[in-house]
Amino acid sequence: TGAYSEAGSVASPTSRDSPWSPPQTPAESAEDKAAFTKAKSAVLNNDGSALQEVLSRTDIDRVRSWKNAAGEGLLALSESRHKPEMYAILARAFGMVEERKPQAFEERQDVWVYTQGEVQPKRATILEDSPEEEDHVHIEYWDGDGDPEWIEKSRVRIREA
Repeated sequence: TGAYSEAGSVASPTSRDSPWSPPQTPAESAEDKAAFTKAKSAVLNNDGSALQEVLSRTDIDRVRSWKNAAGEGLLALSESRHKPEMYAILARAFGMVEERKPQAFEERQDVWVYTQGEVQPKRATILEDSPEEEDHVHIEYWDGDGDPEWIEKSRVRIREA
């Protein structure tokens, strides 16, 4: 990490120092530096529980402001190092992602069904009522000769007219 001056600000890193330095603000605390180092390590090591621990004890705006010497934040680091689990944890913490609430479906309701790897959803019809607490729904696709099937509700969205 960069060398620290007596006033507590970060001096310019030397060539032997890591490209990662704690947040570079004059008023940073030892606790803040340690949290940044732990969060960075958690992202690099794909350690979700350690990252969650830092996020639960640190102001989220402070975490969002942390940057390495190259100006890369934790979210960008998780993306560049191909750490999708860490990206998901950070995106939720930063308010970029929301979990969908359970949804009820009614018989004969028209829906879109999303399939991994497919760009366009398929049209289908709900074959029987499915309350919020159920995880699957019985559908029949409009196109094709396939049999009706039970699928996870997370793949289904109501077709708006």
